[in-house]
Amino acid sequence: SKLHVMANLKAVESWLAAADKPKVNIKVVLEGEEESGSENINAFIARHPERLAADIAMISDGAILAPDQPSLTYGLRGVTALELHVSAPVSDLHSGHWGGSVHNPIQALCEIIAQLHDENGAVSVPGFYDDVAAVTAQDRALLEKVEPFMQAEWDDVVNAPAIWGEPEYILPERLGARPTLEINGIHGGYTGDGMKTVLPARAFAKITCRLVPRQDPDRALNCVVEHIKRIAPETINVDFQFGGMGAEAVLLDVDGPAMSAAAAAYTHAWGVEPVFERAGGSVPITFECMKVAKEVVIMSYGLKSGRAHGPNENIYLQNFSNGIQSTIKFIDVVGENRG
Repeated sequence: SKLHVMANLKAVESWLAAADKPKVNIKVVLEGEEESGSENINAFIARHPERLAADIAMISDGAILAPDQPSLTYGLRGVTALELHVSAPVSDLHSGHWGGSVHNPIQALCEIIAQLHDENGAVSVPGFYDDVAAVTAQDRALLEKVEPFMQAEWDDVVNAPAIWGEPEYILPERLGARPTLEINGIHGGYTGDGMKTVLPARAFAKITCRLVPRQDPDRALNCVVEHIKRIAPETINVDFQFGGMGAEAVLLDVDGPAMSAAAAAYTHAWGVEPVFERAGGSVPITFECMKVAKEVVIMSYGLKSGRAHGPNENIYLQNFSNGIQSTIKFIDVVGENRG
């Protein structure tokens, strides 16, 4: 994230230019492969854990709730992914000649996808929820405080006709504390201009699952694969491709020293105390950092309205300034706590 990279570099630059030097040693790691699975940094950590060993790993990624309301992320969902390929005839056919005698792969794919959820959005895959950690009373109390902000953000960014999902869970729980199965894309047949009366030979869908604590990515993925094999009709062939995207969910201690230092830093920069949220996205490096650092904290300075990864991606300048001040203060508080 450009905002986070520059805010943290400016904070370190400010400390280096100051008369009083920080009371902690600082290691800076810039990692740009998060969207493709962080394969190289994960391998580096596995080979050289001593190079990144630390008391605290401060990760900067994600977004706060609103320009005037900072938030600390104490949970991240994990992720796993697959491609589902469906085929029937050996090649594209003329729908006039052969339609009615061949199970259309696009239709078959849609029929399979329709059996992955119930009418309320719960995942209909046997075993998918077996290891899911329940939403605790502490979670509900923390997340109820962020619900108004998330509702306003949903109205602004999503603006769909109505909120959808598991009705027994409030919006922040659906977005961060519950697992999901999403269809990220479907392709098949003729998609060019005009019409072409083709009966396609194949179709495929890209599927990802967001996971919560205690869910193992490989086991969750296997549940989905086995369910699809069970429900796939004999009139088609199914094949799976796996892209190597996999990360476990993370749940951090909201009462730990690092989180307390981060809260003090946000309060200093924004003038208001932060609230705590569980983010719906995945930051795979977090789980790896937990292997080499005694504590991990996630400090976010962006906004979801910043349209990350889009052509209209943007940075809110006040957040940039507050982010610099937050990192400066965080380093200060951690140093003072260490004596």
